[in-house]
Amino acid sequence: MAALPIAGLVIGIIGLGISAYATVESAQQAQDAANANRKRLRQEAELQQQAADVSQAQFRYRLRRTQGTAAAMIGASGVEAEGSPLLSMVENARQGELQARLIDYGGKSRSYAAFADASAAAFEGRQRAQASYYSGAATTLTGASTLARNYRPQGAGSDIGPS
Repeated sequence: MAALPIAGLVIGIIGLGISAYATVESAQQAQDAANANRKRLRQEAELQQQAADVSQAQFRYRLRRTQGTAAAMIGASGVEAEGSPLLSMVENARQGELQARLIDYGGKSRSYAAFADASAAAFEGRQRAQASYYSGAATTLTGASTLARNYRPQGAGSDIGPS
């Protein structure tokens, strides 16, 4: 008969060990998932900025071609590049620069948003891992308490364990 309570105690201790191990593994998986997500979001942020840089370069190239074509047309028409034609080209250049800066701003804005999401993912992973550790500690302590309360060594009085 003495072997039965000890076997129950051993099984309970093994169960607690498995529970603690599973909790640690769960925490590590949460951290790994957050790290992978953070890495993906950082790459997305870099791609957003690169895409904006390319769009801006393409826009500036088209603007220079348009300005060059306008200058050539003004020259071919025999009109002097002053007064209204010059003001028109200056306004075109000003509007073009504004558009190029808006393209850059949009890319930076999307990039910063992705970087912020990456930081949030890392924080969330740390929080999930920490919560898993606390949950595992609570489960382990609760299980140990239950085992201690229910284990009654041979010859022990009735004041140990449940009544």
